[in-house]
Amino acid sequence: MDKKTEGVSVRRESDVPSILSKILHDKKMIKRILFTLGIVIVYKLLTFMPIPGIDIEALRASFNNSDNIARINIFNAGELRRVSICALGLMPYFSSCILIMILGAVIPFFKRCYAMGGQKGREKIVKSTYYLTIALSLVQGYFISQWLESANFGGLSMVISPGWGFRIITVFSLTAGVFLLLWLARLINDHGIGNGVAILVLFGIVPKFLIIIGQFVQRDLAGGQLFFLLVTFIASIAVTWLMSTSTQKVPIIYNNSNIKNSITLRFSWTGKAPIGFAQVVIFFPVTIAAFCPWLNKFATLISHGGWLYTILYSISILFFAYFLIAVLFRPREISDKMKKHGCQIENVALGRETAEYLNSKMNRNTIVTALFLIAVGILPSIYSKTVCSVSYLTITFISYATLVVIVGIFYDLKCQIESYFAMKESDKGEWGVAYVALDEIEAEIKKGFLETKDIPCVIEPLRFTWGMPIRTAVDQYRLYVPSKKQEEAVKILVQNS
Repeated sequence: MDKKTEGVSVRRESDVPSILSKILHDKKMIKRILFTLGIVIVYKLLTFMPIPGIDIEALRASFNNSDNIARINIFNAGELRRVSICALGLMPYFSSCILIMILGAVIPFFKRCYAMGGQKGREKIVKSTYYLTIALSLVQGYFISQWLESANFGGLSMVISPGWGFRIITVFSLTAGVFLLLWLARLINDHGIGNGVAILVLFGIVPKFLIIIGQFVQRDLAGGQLFFLLVTFIASIAVTWLMSTSTQKVPIIYNNSNIKNSITLRFSWTGKAPIGFAQVVIFFPVTIAAFCPWLNKFATLISHGGWLYTILYSISILFFAYFLIAVLFRPREISDKMKKHGCQIENVALGRETAEYLNSKMNRNTIVTALFLIAVGILPSIYSKTVCSVSYLTITFISYATLVVIVGIFYDLKCQIESYFAMKESDKGEWGVAYVALDEIEAEIKKGFLETKDIPCVIEPLRFTWGMPIRTAVDQYRLYVPSKKQEEAVKILVQNS
């Protein structure tokens, strides 16, 4: 379906073959892709750069003889195995994003930042996220340095010269590694194909994903087992793509104008975060049982595949899905933004009525999202218990920790490239960024507002669908306008911020 506004044709859902055809015939896009691949190569080279002071031979011996570390390495795409300066990956940054998001519901400063929205609010959220990332990286780096010093395998010490000198070097090396990755991600955003954080995650986990798939193929599975796994694997991709692309459009109208627009309610707003929170709840009693033997029986009852595990896990995912929506989705703020920009939902009054209307729609969407995440969450235990004797961790990695994220990233890249070609195929010449919105709804409201002023606008989405919840430092929605109207657009949006 095409939407034409002032000569700009924005194809909401182009088919993948047509997008690929356009890419192959566009020199600028090919240059962007090559630049992105160059950054990815730099990233992969960094993962082979060990922390100073590590005995490489001892490192190899330790990892070859440690099943526990091999399991941890699945989720670090090889950086931890090599104890590289990028061993932490982007996990401190992601953890900071989620913590800031949750604090936005309880801490007045962050509440004001989210309520403010737009570039000013986003800048404060991003700055706070970076500060928290530094703190988390320093803490995690210290614990890793302690673990490396204490590790001893076959009489070999992994650290050449233990002590505070090594600890300080390790802490700052790992912290620097996190921010080096964030800088590379920003380069991809500015000069590559966009979605830099998601791109680095993609190339971090895909190699390990392919290795595990290869191990599956080599396993001596019965024909029925292999067929079942293949069918569910393809079905998982299809359902995840459907959940990523499916949206609920809420039509909005602008006062004294014929411009009609819509705001988008997505099913992927929570990301797969409810699964992560639910795992913490389920694994907590198991962890405590290690110190309290009288809890062993209960810990056994909630082991993977058990009926109690399935029930508690499902309820936890459902709870956290609604909890995160309550934190993320603020219909009253949306109504206020609509009022400020002279628009409203068709046949719905601004204020309380708009908030209730949006809440009811999002609550229905959340049920669908929760059921999807419950299915994704419990499938690993079903596979490992009934289908084939593959470890729970391995199945988990394939079923959601990788697959859902990969599908979401490809969907985001598709949207990103669509916005690029929407601008390129218009007759408006060069385009420039007039505004960076905190979330998609704010961007859509401002886009329609600009169009009422006869300023064409295209939204470039930079997000991490399913990888992260919305409204974090990862997200940014750039509003592009023709360069000749860029200054006018900036003034209009600043006045209405």
